[in-house]
Amino acid sequence: MILGSEHPPPSHFPSSWSRDFDQSIPRGEFQSFLRLMIVLHLYHSGIGVHNFVNAECLVQVERVTDCLLEAFYRPGESGHDITYDVFDRAIENDMNHVYL
Repeated sequence: MILGSEHPPPSHFPSSWSRDFDQSIPRGEFQSFLRLMIVLHLYHSGIGVHNFVNAECLVQVERVTDCLLEAFYRPGESGHDITYDVFDRAIENDMNHVYL
């Protein structure tokens, strides 16, 4: 195990059983998560790791990430954190076939 700062207790993290929908998902963290999911999907589809150091590939991954991220905002709301009600709407209505 690598030594480092102590992790917060499990109760600190949201759970699927939580009904606290007043918080939001930070834009930067969710953008990083989407980017990781896209790269993993491409890798599992047979795209070699060497392609991910190509500048054009990285630009395209960023474009796709930004397009997916915009689905999690109401019109005119881009740039803010993502509220849970908007997240739920986007997953249920707009992205029900996207597997995150």
